Amino acid sequence: MNYLEFRIFSIIYNSPEPLYLREIVKKSNLSYGTVQSILNRNIKLFNIKLSGKNKYFSFNKNINTFFLFQQIESEKMRQFIIKKPELAPFIESCRKLSIPIVIFGSFSKGNPKKDSDLDMLIISSRDTKLPEHLSIYKLHKIFIKPENLPEFRQQILYREIEYQHLIVSNIDYCLDKVFGCC
Repeated sequence: MNYLEFRIFSIIYNSPEPLYLREIVKKSNLSYGTVQSILNRNIKLFNIKLSGKNKYFSFNKNINTFFLFQQIESEKMRQFIIKKPELAPFIESCRKLSIPIVIFGSFSKGNPKKDSDLDMLIISSRDTKLPEHLSIYKLHKIFIKPENLPEFRQQILYREIEYQHLIVSNIDYCLDKVFGCC
């Protein structure tokens, strides 16, 4: 996947609704021809719905897109660490805990204020201590037990997290069980 494909795929991946070609062009700041060419080359990845003259694109949910989603999530986290290098030690320590952890809120949207909390969703059946001493930001932690995920998906907070998040650890679990990507 090259950089242009990543930009286009990320826009579609992070959208709660299917997007039509002109919306993707506008959000990506790429030419119509470039976007159309990339979408046509990767046509098997998408569900395409026609409405009048518009083609609406959303991702299929299968094993091919699952691996693409892993790449997108990894790149989002890499870009986040580049923008917030002061959080790298904290994120590295959290990753080593081997439990599903997701960042959401202003940090995942890329617009944290100086006094913003670092909002974290932690999925674990045991009491988990995060390495808070490594974070320069105050943590706001929400703990969910794996067996409570179906109920959590019905909450408004889940809808906020679903399309604006950064997966810190256990990408496979988060994509499959938390966000239902496959």
